[in-house]
Amino acid sequence: MDIFNDLVLPLAASPWVYLIALLLVVLDGICPVFPSEMVVAGLAALAASSAVPDIVLLLLTASLGAMLGDSLTYALGRLIGVRRLQSTRLRPLARLLRWASRRMGPRAGMVVLTARFIPFARLAVNLTAGSTGFPYARFAPFCFIAGVIWAAYNVTLGYLAGHWFRNHPYWALHWRSVWPWPSAWPLISSPHPPVRTSSAARLEPNIFGTTALSKRFPVTQFHQVKETKKWTGTASKAVGSSFLARPRNTGAS
Repeated sequence: MDIFNDLVLPLAASPWVYLIALLLVVLDGICPVFPSEMVVAGLAALAASSAVPDIVLLLLTASLGAMLGDSLTYALGRLIGVRRLQSTRLRPLARLLRWASRRMGPRAGMVVLTARFIPFARLAVNLTAGSTGFPYARFAPFCFIAGVIWAAYNVTLGYLAGHWFRNHPYWALHWRSVWPWPSAWPLISSPHPPVRTSSAARLEPNIFGTTALSKRFPVTQFHQVKETKKWTGTASKAVGSSFLARPRNTGAS
């Protein structure tokens, strides 16, 4: 909260406050240690009592920052690639990535949307989406919706808190630090339900040893090589066995 008190609050009536809020929200999408929720909600609470900053501009700024942050994390996952993420030695990050990978199935869009409300969950989900080749054309709409809902959620609650605690300025600005996270966790806490598959849409292993629909999530080149070698070896053995089992021509008529 020191960032809000020392940097954001003195500039609340300045146009620079929107740029600061935008940068904090973007950075929070990449590295979820910046208090973007507190800053956005605190500024909204301040707008309820003093009419600055402008509540509409704050909403647009927060929405844009959330979309940019999630998109940059997606691009970072695409840049890092599957192998580096798979071989990370950071155990907490590895657990988060495995957790996200188990959920990147038919419900991937809903997972992207709801993970926006859980800081480290959105980091893992967006990194996994980028590294596994989840199409950005499908990622972007859910990223847009999630950013708008996230911004509206924090701005609305902050604005209401500014009215509720009008006579208590401290709580009007600091309520977000003790407010529980939204109950989005149950929506993504369980793996996706079983899906009926056919030969045209079979399940393929993804980077963390779990499964995802091959049509929706193309198997990475690394796994295609492994599967090709495995298939080639099996086929070679089968061909060799059939050749050995073939009766030899002894030349007798």
